[in-house]
Amino acid sequence: MCSSRWMFFLNAAFFQAVFAACMLPCSFANDSPIVDGRQIAISSDISQIHKELVTEVLLDLIPAETWVDHGIHCTPDLNEFRIIDIASGNFIPHPANQSAVLFTFCQPGHNFGENGIAIIAENKVIGLVVYSGGWDHRISALPDINQDGRMEIRISGGGVNQGEIWSTSAIIGFSDGGVTSYGRIADFSDDCENPYGRSGKEAAAIFVDAGPEPVFWRQTYRQPCDRQEGWQIMEKRQRFTLEADDVDYRRIK
Repeated sequence: MCSSRWMFFLNAAFFQAVFAACMLPCSFANDSPIVDGRQIAISSDISQIHKELVTEVLLDLIPAETWVDHGIHCTPDLNEFRIIDIASGNFIPHPANQSAVLFTFCQPGHNFGENGIAIIAENKVIGLVVYSGGWDHRISALPDINQDGRMEIRISGGGVNQGEIWSTSAIIGFSDGGVTSYGRIADFSDDCENPYGRSGKEAAAIFVDAGPEPVFWRQTYRQPCDRQEGWQIMEKRQRFTLEADDVDYRRIK
């Protein structure tokens, strides 16, 4: 477990510097992507107040059964608990400004993580979701995709295997008493460090027509490994169905 935990933090720091997308404004037009795998983000600053609040409160709110997953036991204490990233927005009907805090409380194996998202307003946890996922490294606020008055959330994750880098984005939203999952997108890949690959980098930009039944569009790009050329369009914008996300997002609060 110790080696997995340290590997998680090395990868999380690496991912934050390489693929996560920049936070987007609260309104958008169809010409502005909600996800762009070509973008590089700046890490968000997490205040000490948020750190203390999440650390002290969430360990009491997380159900005991979520500490045991994948057949591996994780101790319900602060040794495994880390705050990863934070985003500002309006995710739950509430008059105050809100923060969505991405955290992990257990890493039972390579690219496995027991993670969660806490919605904080006025120094109180007003929403909480936990889920079994991967080594997620970034959270971003998205515009109101389904026009229900709530902003959506992008969770960025990925991995490095045999010199190949890949990144995905999951899109979710807090609903009345639950969580709406819109799906998952493969938004970045890079095999330039794989001596048997070197086909280049590929990225996807995702656009959306907002509404009760949002319509998604995708445009893909490619960049050769030598980096002498910029991103070139592989496939122009086409209507696109997100992949089903098999992650069980469990609403606790």
